[in-house]
Amino acid sequence: MRAYAIHRPLGPFTWPSEHRDKLVELVNYDRMTYVDEIRRYAFGHIDFSEDVPRDDLDRYELVTSPELDPHFVATGKTLARYAKQEDWERFERAWDTARDKYGMTDDEIERAMTWYED
Repeated sequence: MRAYAIHRPLGPFTWPSEHRDKLVELVNYDRMTYVDEIRRYAFGHIDFSEDVPRDDLDRYELVTSPELDPHFVATGKTLARYAKQEDWERFERAWDTARDKYGMTDDEIERAMTWYED
């Protein structure tokens, strides 16, 4: 599993060290670099031999490929479909569900939707 540091370079206290037994590699880039896998810039990445719980990654503001997050995928596909159909009532309900039930921020929801737009 690979997680990306999008807010700061990786160093002490910037990754879930309770999973150090799963650590394979920790890499800081020379400068912020655009990463196609996450479609955004990152300071570096950390590879784990096994999956690390999303809550632990979130606590350190580390992100993984969106395809690994079922809520991201479902939200993005649903919102993109409703927008294409111009079904704004369902669109609004799906947006509220993503925010209220799954705890996604408005920025995350918008990013999920644009990820799956045609």
